[in-house]
Amino acid sequence: MLDIHPARHAANTWRDFFIHIATIVVGLMIAVGLEQAVEHMHDLKRVAETRSALETERLININRFDANTKEFSREMPMLINNRAVFAYLRQHPLAPESEWPAKLEWYEIFFVPRDSAWIRAQQDNVLSHMPDAEARRTAGLYRELDVLASVLRDKMKTVHEAATYAITKQPSQLSPDEIDREIELIDKGLAACEAVAWEQRALNRSFPDFDPVPTFEEMHMGGSSHNEPTPDANRIIDEAHAYANKLEAERGDGK
Repeated sequence: MLDIHPARHAANTWRDFFIHIATIVVGLMIAVGLEQAVEHMHDLKRVAETRSALETERLININRFDANTKEFSREMPMLINNRAVFAYLRQHPLAPESEWPAKLEWYEIFFVPRDSAWIRAQQDNVLSHMPDAEARRTAGLYRELDVLASVLRDKMKTVHEAATYAITKQPSQLSPDEIDREIELIDKGLAACEAVAWEQRALNRSFPDFDPVPTFEEMHMGGSSHNEPTPDANRIIDEAHAYANKLEAERGDGK
């Protein structure tokens, strides 16, 4: 807010009048310039704080990315072994556990990427004060993380469903139809794990500091080729991208 006070003495000549007007104009320009400088310094401070928060969140997400890769290396063989058990029981009804080809395990964990710093940056309109290239690349990262978070949640849901179904009865007491249903659920879990691996590799291509990624050899265990995901995994990926598009539309691109 700028306050302008009338002159104490009236101008007696045109020269005095123009000097007075010039003084007011210069004073206003200085005041506006100072106000803009203060606002600019405030914006620079907010940008610096946001960059720091985003960098911290990026490091946390890189750590979670690494943990999810390790979990994939453990979980994919676990699900394959579980499938082998039920395939064996389909061929050998009522077989005791001692004869099974593997031990059933259902331990599952995942680490969803964080996005609180990104959401706060959008809400506070800080991105508009960043260079366009920086803001767009950061938006691209969080879009990839939204997709990854979606496939991770799908994996959790499908594996949990398979585990819940399997523990309703003793596995050897399941009917042939129940065994087929369990194998179907495990296959969905394997497809979900595969979808996570493909999305991790996609994110790594754009942002190489997110590593390591599941290897093609590990992914091939679940039926994936080196060229493209299986149809079930591809469906999960498409749904995850649709979900990320919806989030992007709801939040805006921050510009």
